[in-house]
Amino acid sequence: MRNTHLIVAVAQSDDVDTEDAIAEVIAACEAQLGGVRPTAGLLFAAIDYDHVEILTAIQARWPGVQIIGGTSDGELASAQGYLEDSITLVVFASDTLRFSAGMATGTSEDSRATAIRAAEAAHGESDEVPAMCWITPDGLKSNMTEVLAGLQDRFGASMPVLGGTAGDHWEFERCYQFCNGEVFQDGVPVLMVYGAVDFSVGVGSGWIPVGEKMLITASEGNVVHAIDGQRAFDVFHEQFGDMVRDAFGEYPLAVYPPGDTSGEAHYLRAVYSVDEEAGTIGLGAEVPVGTSVRLCNVERTRILDGARLSIEDALSTWEGDNPDVIIIVSCAARKWLLGEHAPAEYEVLQETMAALGVSAPMIGFYSFGEIAPLGGGNQFHNETCVSVALRAA
Repeated sequence: MRNTHLIVAVAQSDDVDTEDAIAEVIAACEAQLGGVRPTAGLLFAAIDYDHVEILTAIQARWPGVQIIGGTSDGELASAQGYLEDSITLVVFASDTLRFSAGMATGTSEDSRATAIRAAEAAHGESDEVPAMCWITPDGLKSNMTEVLAGLQDRFGASMPVLGGTAGDHWEFERCYQFCNGEVFQDGVPVLMVYGAVDFSVGVGSGWIPVGEKMLITASEGNVVHAIDGQRAFDVFHEQFGDMVRDAFGEYPLAVYPPGDTSGEAHYLRAVYSVDEEAGTIGLGAEVPVGTSVRLCNVERTRILDGARLSIEDALSTWEGDNPDVIIIVSCAARKWLLGEHAPAEYEVLQETMAALGVSAPMIGFYSFGEIAPLGGGNQFHNETCVSVALRAA
C-alpha cells in the first residue's frame, strides 16, 4: 500500500548529454509523483556531468525543493539498476515530514566547525528536534570524525546521521557537493528531516575480523604508529606477509567503538598507505590511542555477503507496511574489488528484499566513506554497505 504521508519518486539516466539526462530524470519523477510537488530530494551524479545545469533544471521545475547530494563513484536505483555514469535522483513529497537543507564549506581547514555551520544553516531558528539528518561531505578534504563530532556538538549523540562522502570515480582529484541550486567543494551539505519517521539501518561488509583484539598504543591523526606496543606495519606484515605492501586496501582494521556494550559491533577503517621504514599505517580516518581493533581478512565473494547482511539487518526488525524507500550507500572500494562483478551487489540487494517479502523503491550511490549509526553512536565507515529502510509514520 502506498503511504500517502510520503510519496517517493526515483529516476536515473545515463545519457551522456547533461540537458537530455536531467530532462529524462525529471520527467520520470513527475510521472511517479502524479501531480504532487516534491519538497526535498537526494541527488547523485557522475563526475563528468555539468552539475550546475542539473541543479538549475531541478530548481526550475520545482522551485525551492530542498536538495543535497554529491558526485559519486557509481549509482544504483530501482529505476535502472546499477550504473557507473548516471544522474540518479530521489525526491520526496510529504504532508507530515519537513525537510531543510543547508551547506557550509571549509572542511579542509576545520571540519568540526564547518559541520556545525552547515547544520545551523539547515536548522535555522527552528525549535523542532530533527528526526535525523543526511550528509554528503567532500570525500577528499573532510576529516569525517570531526564532521560527526561537530554534528554531535550541536544536536547530541542521539540524532542519527546518515549518508556518504562524495567521490570522483577513484581518481582522488576532486569531488563536488550539491545543496539546493549550487555546487560546492570542500563542504558539508546537510538535509534535516523533521517529523515522525520510522527507519532501520543495516551495516555489512564481508570482511572478517581475525585474531584477538589489540589496542592502538600510538597514533597521530589518521596515522597509526603502534598496535599493542609493536610497530603498526609489523603487526600487519606478521599476519598478511608481503600482501600488505601490494594490496593494503584489502586489509582494513575492525574498530570497536567504546560505547558499545555488546563488545561485538565494529566498523571498518581502511588502510590507505603503508610506510615500511617508519613502521606506520595510514588509515581512512583517525583511530585514537586506546581503541580496540582487530585485523581483517576478506574473500571477494564475501563482499556480496556483506551486502546481503546489510539489507537483512535493516529489514530484520522492520514491522508493518513496506518501507517508503530504501537508501543504499556502498563503498567505492567494494566496487573496485568486485571489478566486473560490481553489478551483482545491486542484484543481491534486490534478491534479498524479494526473499524477505519486502517491496520498496531503492536508490543509492558508491561513496568514499559511509555514515551510519553503530554501537551507540554515529560512525564513519569504510569498505562497507549501509542500508536504510525508511517510512513516514
